[in-house]
Amino acid sequence: RLTSQGPNAADNAVVTVVQPDLCVICDRTKIDRRGCNGAPDWIIEILSPGTASRDTVDKYRLYEENGVGEYWIVAPGEQNISVFVMDAATGRYHTIGDYAEPGPVPSATLPELIIDWTDIFEDYSPVV
Repeated sequence: RLTSQGPNAADNAVVTVVQPDLCVICDRTKIDRRGCNGAPDWIIEILSPGTASRDTVDKYRLYEENGVGEYWIVAPGEQNISVFVMDAATGRYHTIGDYAEPGPVPSATLPELIIDWTDIFEDYSPVV
C-alpha cells in the first residue's frame, strides 16, 4: 500500500494499492498483516500480453513517484529483463541494464545476490 503519510499512516491515508509479481522489502517495520505500507525496495513485474502496458507505463510511473528503489520488468516473450534504479539526486529511474542473453543480472538492492539470466529463462536454447 503506497501511502501519502509514511509507513504508519491510517488506512484512510492509503493512496494506492498494487500487487506486484515479486517484491523485496528490507525494512520489516513496513510490513503488517495486510502487506507493505509504503514503497518496497525492489519490485519485479513479469509481463503478459494483458498487463504489458500497465507494467511498462502506469506502474513504472507509480513506482518511480513513490520511491521504489529498483524496478525490473521481465518480458518472457522477448526473454529480456530491463533493470531500472532510482537516482537519489533526481528522484527518477535510470536504466542500468537490459539483459537479453545468458549471464549475470545484478541487483542494486541486494548487490551480493547475482541472478543468472538462464535461471529466469529456462527454455533458452542458443541459436547454433
